[in-house]
Amino acid sequence: MDRRLLHLPIPYDDESPGSLLLRTTEYNGWKSSSALLTTLKYQYSNRSALNLESIFCDKEKWINLWKLYNKQNNAYLCNCYWRSGISKRSNVAFMKVVIPWKMLRLKAPAICPKCISESHYQKRIWDFKLITTCSKHSVKLINSCPSCKKVIGWNRKKISFCDCSYNLEDSPTETIDNEGTACIEHFLENKDCSNISLLCQYAEIYKEFLKLLDEPIDDHLIATMSAFSAENNKYMQETLYFYIKKYIKSHALHPRVTLGPFLLSKNKIILSNVNKILESLKRHEVPTKSSTPRGSIHITMASAILGATDHATKTIFHKDRYSEKIDGKILPSRITLETINNFLNKLTLGGEKETSDLLTSFPRGFNEKIYDVIPKFLSGETKYSVDQLTSRGIMGISLIRRPVKERLEENSTYFSILETAQICNVHYENIRFAIKCGVLNRVDCRKTKGTQIFIEKKEAYEFNQLYVFSGALALKHVCNSRTLAEKLIASGIRPVSGPKIDGGLTYLFRREEINRINLKKVDALRKYPTNTGRKSKTNSSNVDYSISLASAANMLDISTQKASQLIQKGCLIEYEDKYRRKSVTYESFHRIFDILSNPNSKTLFAAAQALNQTEREFTLRYISTKLVKSIQTGRGLYLSEKEFNKAKSFNELCITSKEAGKLLEVNSSYLNNLKRTNKIKPVKKLSLGSRKISFYSRSEIVALKKRLTR
Repeated sequence: MDRRLLHLPIPYDDESPGSLLLRTTEYNGWKSSSALLTTLKYQYSNRSALNLESIFCDKEKWINLWKLYNKQNNAYLCNCYWRSGISKRSNVAFMKVVIPWKMLRLKAPAICPKCISESHYQKRIWDFKLITTCSKHSVKLINSCPSCKKVIGWNRKKISFCDCSYNLEDSPTETIDNEGTACIEHFLENKDCSNISLLCQYAEIYKEFLKLLDEPIDDHLIATMSAFSAENNKYMQETLYFYIKKYIKSHALHPRVTLGPFLLSKNKIILSNVNKILESLKRHEVPTKSSTPRGSIHITMASAILGATDHATKTIFHKDRYSEKIDGKILPSRITLETINNFLNKLTLGGEKETSDLLTSFPRGFNEKIYDVIPKFLSGETKYSVDQLTSRGIMGISLIRRPVKERLEENSTYFSILETAQICNVHYENIRFAIKCGVLNRVDCRKTKGTQIFIEKKEAYEFNQLYVFSGALALKHVCNSRTLAEKLIASGIRPVSGPKIDGGLTYLFRREEINRINLKKVDALRKYPTNTGRKSKTNSSNVDYSISLASAANMLDISTQKASQLIQKGCLIEYEDKYRRKSVTYESFHRIFDILSNPNSKTLFAAAQALNQTEREFTLRYISTKLVKSIQTGRGLYLSEKEFNKAKSFNELCITSKEAGKLLEVNSSYLNNLKRTNKIKPVKKLSLGSRKISFYSRSEIVALKKRLTR
C-alpha cells in the first residue's frame, strides 16, 4: 500500500503512544485521530466502533496501525503498552514494569503545560495515574481544559489545543511538592517490581480508605501517601495513627472500621503493618457525644473488619434488621456502618483478666460456632472480655467461662475431660477415647469420690507436650484432619494411637516427630496410599511431591502469570500431573519460598546497599562472576542468607583496585604499578566474560595506607 500521509513524526524515547498518534494527526492536518484512522480504513473488528485506548495496549492492533503507514521500525513499536494476558483486564507492561491496566490514563491523559510548550509532545510517564506532578517544573499535571472545563481526551486535533480551540500551553499552573513523584520515578527507573506492585495496591486501598471516611479524594494526596508507604512502612503507620485518633474523637469510629480497606488486602506487607498498629493500640474510650457514622459497607469488607467469614457475618447481623435499605428494599449484601461500629465499640467495653481463647474455651461437645456465640453476647447471656481486637478480629475474643458443676475446687490438682480437651485443643471425645485406649491415664475414681473421669493436671500437661492429635494439627493449619493423617502416615510418621491401631477416635502422633518434618511438604503430597481403599502404585520412598501452579503463585504472593514466567526461566520446574492440572515440583517451589519467607534474605538492591555498592557494581562483581548465586522469585532478584553472607565475607577480605584507590586517596592505576613491580599481588581473580577482575587483600591495602600516611 502506498503511504497516503504527508509526514510521519519520529517518536521520542519517552513519548506516549497516544501522543505519537496525535502528532501524526496534527502534522497531516486531520481534525481528530479517529478521523485519520477512518480515512485510512483502519479497522480492528468487524462489529465494534473505533476505540483509541484499546489500540494503545494491544500489540497486534498497534502493529497493524503502523503497517498502514508502511512503518515497521522498532522505534514505533516500542511506544505501545503490551498486555501480559489475553483479557482486557490483564496487566500491562509499562516502562518495562508490569502494572494493573487501570493504573494507566488510557481515556483521559494528564499533561504539563510547560513541557508541552517546550517539547510539543506528551511524555509516557504522564500516562501513569500515580504521576500527578511534573518532576522538571514541579507543577501539578492538568487533565481538564481551563476554558471549557471538559476533560482533555486523546481524540483531539492538536497536541497543544483543546477541542474548544483553547491553547493548553497558556493554562495556569500550580506549584506543588513533587517528592512523591520523585519516589515513584525512582521505582520505575530501577524497575523495582515489588515496590511498584505494592505502590499500586496502596493507591487502591487509600482511595477506598478515604471514601470510607468520607474524606475528599485528592489524586495527588493518594499518590504521595502510596509512594511513601511503599518506600517506608513507618510512614504508613504514622499516617494511619493520625486518622485513627482523629476519627475516634470526632466520629467514635473503631480502629478496625478505620482500617477496613487495609484489613481487606491480601498483601502480606500491608497486613503486617496493620497488625503492628492494632497490637500497639490500647483499648480506647468511646466518646459520649459524637456524630453517628453514616453510610454502609459491603459484606466482604464487614467480614474483614470483624475477622470472620461472610457467612458468619451474615448470620450475626440479621439482614432484615441491619442491612441497608433503599426505598424500603433490603440490600442483603451491604451492612450499615453504624451497626458494625457500635458492635465493635460494645465488644471493647470488657476488662476481665482471667480469660482464655474463644475457640478453645467453648465446650466443643455443644457444637457452638462463633456466629452462634456472638448473639449470646449481644443479649447479655454470656460475658466476654476484649482489651484490644488484633488482626484476628472477633476470632480472638476471649470468653469468661461460667463455673461448671462437675468442676472441683480451684486448688484441686485434677482436670475434667472437658478441661483436658481445651488444653489439647480437641473435642472432648478424643480424650475419652485416649483414656479408653490406655494412652492417657485417669485418676482413680476412689480418690475423686464420684463417677466423673478426672486427669491429674501434671499428667494432662505432659500428655499435651508429648503428643498431638491430627485434629489439632488440622485446625492449626486449616486442612482436613483425615487427609492430613493419611499423608503423615504415607510420609513415614507412625501414629501412637488411631482407628486402625487401637480403635482410637482420631490419630495421635508424637510432637517430636511432627516437629522434625515439613508439614507444607507433606500437605503437597498428591499420590499416597490411604486406609480408605485407594492404593497407590508408588511407595513412600518414591512419592512425587508437587504443588499446583495456582497454589504456588498464591503462597509466593505473585500472579499465576509470573509463576508461569518462572517456569520458562527454569526457576520453577513443571511437573506432569495426570489430573491435567498445571503443577510444579515442590523442590523448585520450596527453593524460592524459603528465600522469600526468610527475613534475612535480601533483594539485589538491598544486598548492594548493605555492602555500600551500587546495584550494577554488585551484579558485575558477585553475580556475573558466579561468586554468588541469585534467584528470580517473580518479585525480583533475591539472594539467600547463605549467598549474601558469602558476598559479605568476600567483601570484608578482598577489595578491587578502584576501591583501593579511593581508600588510599590515589589513582586506581597506582595499585597496578605496584602489581607490575611485584610489590603487591592479587589474592583472587574472577572471570567476567573475556576479562578478569583482580581482587587484593583488604588487610594489605589497610597496612599500605598506614605506611603512606606516616
